[in-house]
Amino acid sequence: MNYFQPYSLPADQAVLAAWDSQLAELADCPAFVNALAKQRELFPRFAAHHARLRVLQRGTRRALQRKLGERMS
Repeated sequence: MNYFQPYSLPADQAVLAAWDSQLAELADCPAFVNALAKQRELFPRFAAHHARLRVLQRGTRRALQRKLGERMS
């Protein structure tokens, strides 16, 4: 494996991995996770927003991440 080449999942697997990681962060709220899992329209919205974020340049994504981090604290 060449560690200098970025490894990326196919788009559908990347979205599923991102979705799963977000649900894992909510593990301490199982009722909320179950409610999210039952919402059929939520995953397509998540996938659409994830796709839009993936095409942003790295610096733009990082700036957005910092900005959101400031709001959360």
